[in-house]
Amino acid sequence: EQQTELIEQGKKLGDEDKIEEAIALLKRVVAANPKNAVAHEELGIAHFRNGDKTEAVKSFEQAIKSDHDYPSPYYSLGKIHELSGDSAEAAKAYKNYLARNPDDEEGVEYAKQFINTFESK
Repeated sequence: EQQTELIEQGKKLGDEDKIEEAIALLKRVVAANPKNAVAHEELGIAHFRNGDKTEAVKSFEQAIKSDHDYPSPYYSLGKIHELSGDSAEAAKAYKNYLARNPDDEEGVEYAKQFINTFESK
């Protein structure tokens, strides 16, 4: 599918530090298909790499609105809140991630550890 290829291309551009190009491409993908949760998430990652946490959060939240059961943007949202010092929102996002993706060993372990640390304070 063309959109999947464009998302992969956007992801690759981001990995190559061609962030502005990645953002422009991924914006075109979400404009063409506003319900594409993966495209919104990748756009959020590109915004985050570009230092724009506000736009990153908006993109992750849009990904979640587009597909409530897609676990990955919850994890990404948790990471941003954690790095911003908002532990309560990070724990909430990680809990949502765990509820939707109990089989991703690395992500699950990290999320559980963060939640336990946060809740024990």
